[in-house]
Amino acid sequence: VTLVAISHTDTLEIPLDHVQGTHGFRYETNAALMPDTTYDLQLEVEPPDFYRTAETSTQWLSHVDVEFPNFSFDSTLTGAVVGDTLVTETAGDSLRITLEAGPVKTYGAVGMGVIEPAEEHTVNFSVRLEDPTIKAEAQHLHDTSVTMTVRNKDTGESETKTLKPTYGPHGFYFGENMMMEILGDHQGDGMHDSGEDDGHDESGGHDDGEMHTGDMESH
Repeated sequence: VTLVAISHTDTLEIPLDHVQGTHGFRYETNAALMPDTTYDLQLEVEPPDFYRTAETSTQWLSHVDVEFPNFSFDSTLTGAVVGDTLVTETAGDSLRITLEAGPVKTYGAVGMGVIEPAEEHTVNFSVRLEDPTIKAEAQHLHDTSVTMTVRNKDTGESETKTLKPTYGPHGFYFGENMMMEILGDHQGDGMHDSGEDDGHDESGGHDDGEMHTGDMESH
């Protein structure tokens, strides 16, 4: 998300960062604008780079531009909604974009501590992006790292995978396909006759035909 602020004398390109705040997930930054100056504000939104399921493979693929003209900035601004718009693409997906402006903020990051605003910062811009077609049940942290380990308690073998941020028909989640091995006594009719060979060899292993595999998607 990039904010372009255009006045009569200057043009500023201001990248916004993803931020988790008290009211949810947004894209924000502190910016330096000239007081008592009117700006035309343009938002440039690039498609997110998370994985998509087959049902959502055509959604959120287009570059989106929106304009909010005649933003009058003065140093006494305490908070205001600059604009709210609903963009519908030709593919049928839609994106609600809300732009707010207010006092500068102090940020922090894991391992970095508190990040104080620079002296020349005069205003904070905050953008919220929503998909109106999906019910918002939680704020999703798309930068979170999620790792899953599955261990077979019989063999001691394990598989570890990092789950990918994924956009599906019911919302945003972390998912991955993993291969599971199911070992046990199986017969074609589902019955087991204790009078016959139980499928184990003398070493305690299983016949080759007794292994079944399947995929598992983690949420």
